[in-house]
Amino acid sequence: MESNFYLIGVGGQGVIRLGQIIADYGLKKGEKVKFFKEVG
Repeated sequence: MESNFYLIGVGGQGVIRLGQIIADYGLKKGEKVKFFKEVG
């Protein structure tokens, strides 16, 4: 999964789409900050 995440990040176009999903998922779980810190 980490490799896929990196591939998407390198793509650039999938970042926005994935970012929105992560933001929504993070807000629901309440771990948005942790997710962003690990990804960024």
